[in-house]
Formats: sequence, C-alpha cells, structure tokens
Amino acid sequence: MAVASVDLRRSILDAAQAGVSEHGYANLSMRQIARSVGCSVGTLYLYFANKDALYSALVDEAVVHLVGAYGPAHDITDPVERLEAFCRSYVRFAMTYPEQYKVMYLELNLDPASVPEAYRRARKPLDDTATALAEADAQGLLRVPNPKEGALFVWAALHGMLSLVLARQVDPKADPDWLIDLTIRHLIDSFRLPE
Repeated sequence: MAVASVDLRRSILDAAQAGVSEHGYANLSMRQIARSVGCSVGTLYLYFANKDALYSALVDEAVVHLVGAYGPAHDITDPVERLEAFCRSYVRFAMTYPEQYKVMYLELNLDPASVPEAYRRARKPLDDTATALAEADAQGLLRVPNPKEGALFVWAALHGMLSLVLARQVDPKADPDWLIDLTIRHLIDSFRLPE
C-alpha cells in the first residue's frame, strides 16, 4: 500500500472513530465519513467493503490495545493475582482509550457471525479471565463452578462500573479509582471459599 493509501485509510478510520463516538454506530453513514475525510463515498469502498467492515477494523484496533494492556498479566503464575491484573488491565484500557472501549463494548451492534475474526479477538480477554478463574478453582484458591459464567460476571460488573464512571454518572465527589478498586476487590472476594 502506498503511503498516501495508508494515510487515507488512517484518516477514514479516525473519521469513523469520531463519528461512532459522537453519533453512535447506527447513525453513522459512509457519506458522513467521506465528507469528513474529503473523499468520495466510492473511495471508502476501495478500503472497506461496507460499514460493518469499517467498524470491524475499528474493533480490531481496539482489541490490539486491549490485548496489549493484558500482555504483562499473562506472566503472573498465581491465577488470583492474574485475575486481578486482568481486571486492572481492562480498567486501564477503558480509562486510557475510552473511545475504543465504547466502540468495542458500548456500540457493538454487529452480528458476531458477520465479523467472526473481530468477535473472536474481542472475546480473547474474556476467555483469558475464564482460564484464570478455572485455574484458581482447580488449585482450590477460589470457588468457580462455571469459569465462563464467572468471567462474564466479572466483565459485566467491571463494564457496569466503567460505563458509569466514563459517562460521569457517579457522584462527582466519589473517587472513581476507589470505586473501581472496590468493585475489583468485591468481585474476587465473591469467589473466595468460606473460611
């Protein structure tokens, strides 16, 4: 791909990201993106087959950042510590890249069957969380009868708190870092074996 082509592709992705952030995926049109970039709609289709393909590329970029945030946590051998590190990595990703977080989790209007690779990559951190829970259960550190459901519970709780924090829907006097720490501690404690 020529430099101009790479630059135009980047400009298209940036315009799409801004459009999704401002108007939502459902209200985004290829015509708006083309106008924003200063090219014809036909030119967009040289880079992306359709709006879903463009959105899939945005998800792919977000996944790269999320998986990168998870990277160091994979080296932690203790599964409970790894679980906590995964939670903190997820939070760090959302707080560092709020627009990409929105693209991945708040605007995901695509049928997973239409973008199977992007969907599979976007689910990898969830699968990693399930693996940490399964290992913690196998070692008797936590009680997790169904690690996949446990991982979904963890993500749902984190997602809920992050969505509130990012939308500024929490009391302005509340410390968002404290709320997130509290959420993570309670999530992990909810799996602890009674003493």
